[in-house]
Amino acid sequence: MEPPVLHDAVQPLVVLQHGDVGQRIAVEGFIAGYNECSYEAGDIGNLLFLGTGTNNSATNGSAAGTAWHTIVSDIDSWANNGSSSAPNVTLVSGANDMEPAFGAVDATRAWADAYGSSLGTSYFNFGSVDGCPTPANDPGPTINGSCSNGWTQEDVWYLSYGNYTGEPVPEIYHQVNADQWAMISRYGKVNKDWDLSFWGPMDQYPLDSSTDTASQAFIDLTTSLTNYGVDTSTDRTVFEIQHEPSSVSAAKVMSSLLAQTPNTRRSAANVASDRSLRPKIRNRVEQVRQRANEWRRTHPGAKVSVRAGFEKARSKNPPPWRRAAGIQEMHQGPFSGSAFLTRNVYQGRGGKSWLLAYAGAVRDPAVRYPEHGSDGRGAIRLYVQDDVRGTMIPLGTFAAPSGTGSLRILARQGDKLILTSAQGTGFQFDLDTHQVTEQ
Repeated sequence: MEPPVLHDAVQPLVVLQHGDVGQRIAVEGFIAGYNECSYEAGDIGNLLFLGTGTNNSATNGSAAGTAWHTIVSDIDSWANNGSSSAPNVTLVSGANDMEPAFGAVDATRAWADAYGSSLGTSYFNFGSVDGCPTPANDPGPTINGSCSNGWTQEDVWYLSYGNYTGEPVPEIYHQVNADQWAMISRYGKVNKDWDLSFWGPMDQYPLDSSTDTASQAFIDLTTSLTNYGVDTSTDRTVFEIQHEPSSVSAAKVMSSLLAQTPNTRRSAANVASDRSLRPKIRNRVEQVRQRANEWRRTHPGAKVSVRAGFEKARSKNPPPWRRAAGIQEMHQGPFSGSAFLTRNVYQGRGGKSWLLAYAGAVRDPAVRYPEHGSDGRGAIRLYVQDDVRGTMIPLGTFAAPSGTGSLRILARQGDKLILTSAQGTGFQFDLDTHQVTEQ
C-alpha cells in the first residue's frame, strides 16, 4: 500500500506514538514516501513537520527524555542522509502526549528538560489538561490553578511552551478543553509575559463522533482564545490519516496532518520567513530548503519510486516485532484521558481484524478527579482495527452498572473478558453482546 499523497496539505505534522523498531520503520517509510510523492507531484519545498511521539505514562524521567532525543536525532539524521530517492523535505522533532492524570509532574518536567538539553531541539505536546480550571472554577488570571495529580496551570504552560522546547498541539474534544487551554495561555501571558502560541487543535472525531470535528475544534479554540484575551494567531487545523499497517506494533500509531487554512499552500521559503515560528525552527526550515534545492540542482530529471522508498526504509532496520494477543499494561488510548481513564488493554484477533478493548472509566472532562478514590464510571471502550488499512473503528463505550469504579481486565475466557472493579467486584464483558455484567 502506497503512503498517503500529502502534497495538497500545508505544513503537515505527523505524530507517531511510541518508538519500537516496527514503528520506527513506519515513520521512516512515511518520510520516504512523503518525499517521493512530493517530488513526483512537483511540490518540492512543501514541508512536513514530523513528531516521533511517546506519552508520559509510557516513558518519563530524565533518562527517558535523553533516550527519546537519541531516537529522534537518529531518525532526523536518517532523513537527511539518503533516506529516499528524492530530496528530504521533513523536519523531525519529538512529540509527547503529556497528560496530568497519567504521569507525575516532576518526572514529566525531567523528561522535557533532558530532551531539550541540546540546542535546536523541539517537541510537540499533543496532550490534555486533566482537571485544570474551567470557567466554572476560574481562579483568576494571577492564580496558578490546580490540575489533576498535583499538576498546576504553570506546569502545563512550562511543558507546552515556557521551556522554549515544547510546542502546543492541544487535544480539543469539547468546548471545555478549549477553555482550559485558553486559561493556561492567559496565565502565561499575565504572569510570565508569554502566552502560548498554538500550532492547532488535535481532534478525535474519526474515532468518536460525539466529540468536536476538526473544524469545530478550531472554532472552539479560537473562540476561547479570543474570550480570554490571548494570542489567537493559530491558523492551522489537525486532520487524521492512517499509516501502512504492516509496520505498526501493538502500541497505537496516531497520524495527523497539521495544516493552515484549507486549500492554501506555503513553500519552504514562506515558512522560513514565518515570524510565528521560533527562530530555531525557522533555521531548520531554511536548512531543509537549502538541501532540497541543492538536491534538485544536482539531480536534474531524476525519477523516483514510492515503493523503492519504502523498501529502502525497511532495509535500515530489522524486521518489526510481531503483534501478539494478550493484556497490556498500557494506560492511554486513541482518546483523551480527561474523557476516559484507561487501566489496561486487551487485544486479540477477530477474523481478519484486531479487537482492542480499553478497560477503565468514563470521565467528565470538566471534573477534577482525585489521584485516589472516585475515578469515574467503569466501562469498556471497544475498537476494531483492520489488517488492510490499519484503520481503528470505534464500536462503542459500554458502561458497567451505576456506581462501579474503573475496570481492569484480568483474563480472556472464550468470548468473555474477566474484569475487576476498583472496589474489587468481579465483572465480565461479553465480546459478542457488548454487555458488562457482575459475576
